Amino acid sequence: MTRILVAHAPAAKARAADVAEALSALGYQVEVRGGRALSPLPRGLLKTVSGAAQVVVLWSKEAAASPGLVATARQARANGNLALARLDRTATPAIFNGVIDLSGWMGAPRAPNWRRLVARLPAMKPKDTGRIAPSLREEAASPAPKQAGAGWIIGAVAGLVGAIGVVGYFLIFGTP
Repeated sequence: MTRILVAHAPAAKARAADVAEALSALGYQVEVRGGRALSPLPRGLLKTVSGAAQVVVLWSKEAAASPGLVATARQARANGNLALARLDRTATPAIFNGVIDLSGWMGAPRAPNWRRLVARLPAMKPKDTGRIAPSLREEAASPAPKQAGAGWIIGAVAGLVGAIGVVGYFLIFGTP
């Protein structure tokens, strides 16, 4: 199974549980670390960060004040396995780019920002085979389905306006 580490500040424990539950539902093996487990960055956690397929760091005001969480994010960035998700409007350090805003995410699997986070995760590999398991990852990477809108109405109105313009031209200037 593909292992994902979710790192968070103590105040974001409930949100981290929601993220972990949603990732588990997609088939990922999820490990959640927060609070004292991140500060200071112990050698075991350094190994965990390096061994995870992806590290999802939940950024918040409390996270910015946690040296252990900042160190976890920096290590994951250095390893190339960081997915940074913002839980509030707290600014992230300039070295972290591609931050995904989960501040308004309420657990919906089709929410655009959640889909962007899932699209960043590596494909899942189940324990029993080396093949990539079917998942919502591909669906998350694809754009949301377009809703049938009023496009035909706009086209009909444009055609009618054009026809009225042609008739009006010939009424005013006569036929050639």
